[in-house]
Amino acid sequence: MVSLAASYYKGEEFSSTSTQIGQRSLFDVVATFTVTDNLSFVLNYDKAEQDKALVGGTKAKWNGLAGYVNYKLNDAWRVSFRTESFDDKDGFRTGVNVGSGGQKWKESTITLANTPAKNVELRAELRTDSSNVSSFNQTDGSTKKNQHSAALEAIYKF
Repeated sequence: MVSLAASYYKGEEFSSTSTQIGQRSLFDVVATFTVTDNLSFVLNYDKAEQDKALVGGTKAKWNGLAGYVNYKLNDAWRVSFRTESFDDKDGFRTGVNVGSGGQKWKESTITLANTPAKNVELRAELRTDSSNVSSFNQTDGSTKKNQHSAALEAIYKF
């Protein structure tokens, strides 16, 4: 009914702001709770940092938390809801640095999925994103603090 996976990665990475190489580390935890054959919940937490990432060679830090609810309607249809928050304390990952506060990003997605064949999945998704700073580009050149999107996806699984 419960599965837990934890991973830790560490290695050298280039900084996006210079040619310096710094140690990057990432801790990732995923917990899956299977309530019934049709209903499951997933929690995912990431925490990362990179040395020599920012101008002046300082360390960048970021973290994120995601939650999922998956409900299988029948063998062919599934509905899922996902919400995430991402805290890019230094603007290193998103490229938006607003001083000492960084960028905080939130996202929510609802998905309706159909599996017409074993190796095929079709999805329709509605998503909303928001940020504490205007960072979503608009066609007129301006930016906004939120955006909405829709997607149709066809996936073939090998």
